[in-house]
Amino acid sequence: MSIIKETILGVFSGTSKILKGVGKGLDEGFQELGQIPANIRYEKKKKLSGSYTLDIGDGETVTINFKGGLFAWDIDELNGKPLSDEDWEELSESEQIGINMKINSWANDIYTKNGLRV
Repeated sequence: MSIIKETILGVFSGTSKILKGVGKGLDEGFQELGQIPANIRYEKKKKLSGSYTLDIGDGETVTINFKGGLFAWDIDELNGKPLSDEDWEELSESEQIGINMKINSWANDIYTKNGLRV
């Protein structure tokens, strides 16, 4: 049985290529029709990655290392001072939740402003 016409979406080197083929097998007679960037939204999210200092209210700031492609962050500084794991543990649970909720809200806003969803 031969393949008359087949459209295949495959990923090669970070791009998706739409291929059209006529022939006896998948590796015969293919013609490249075009390239579509693989996962455009992920790449756009990834570009948002970086270090940000955010005003979290009441005169407090937090500096985060935002990983845009993963919608994740590490908190590096609180009020301009490096924040160790021990310092973080000394904060009450409600303070930790409050800080993370404000960062989450900021991250949602930056995604929305760039036409992205979590």
